Amino acid sequence: MLFGRKARLLAELVGRSNNPNKPAILGALNKIRGNSMRDIIAHAYQHSTENTVTFVERSISGEFRAKEHKFTRAEFVSHLKTVGIWAEDFYNALGINYDDLQLFAKAALSLNRKSATSPGAPKESA
Repeated sequence: MLFGRKARLLAELVGRSNNPNKPAILGALNKIRGNSMRDIIAHAYQHSTENTVTFVERSISGEFRAKEHKFTRAEFVSHLKTVGIWAEDFYNALGINYDDLQLFAKAALSLNRKSATSPGAPKESA
């Protein structure tokens, strides 16, 4: 699932929640969704010079299209810092802490440790 779909699903879930910090969560998430250029930066063809970085966005469906996004070094660094601020705002709005993130990561990583064999013989139903 691409970031856009995941972010849209998360926004819908937050929107339906009764979290008292919902406006701040959605505000920060929507800044990231609408302005981070995440999919372009992550999936575009990229080329750079000493002073510029250029991303060539291409269509993922329908008729092929390409669009160039060119930044000076200073513009790109500024963009990344701004996205970092929005991400921190989102993190703070969620009201979670480092320990919460570590527990989540541990739970996610535990899914990698699936047993290759059954822990015991299957029980027959009567």
